[in-house]
Amino acid sequence: ASYGALALLVLARFRAVVLDREIGLFLVVCAGFGTSVLLDVWQPPGVHPYFFEDGAKLAGLVAWTLYAARAALHAARAAADGRYGAARPREADGGEIEEKVAGNA
Repeated sequence: ASYGALALLVLARFRAVVLDREIGLFLVVCAGFGTSVLLDVWQPPGVHPYFFEDGAKLAGLVAWTLYAARAALHAARAAADGRYGAARPREADGGEIEEKVAGNA
């Protein structure tokens, strides 16, 4: 229950970021971790408990790593373009760093 509550809290707080990125990959993350938790609580007969539970967890972790890496790459590219409060060189001063504050550009 605490995993679900934490996931909902993070999703509520960062919903714009989550929905702006690759939602399909995020759903794979949720499916992997959700399946892992489900198999941890309910163990159907005839199913090897560790193989499928840990396999689902591994799929969730790999998808989460890809999701986080792509989100970081997106943020880095946005920062390089001068968005999201990134520092960029001032052309008039020969390349010194100018701090650009979001909303005060």
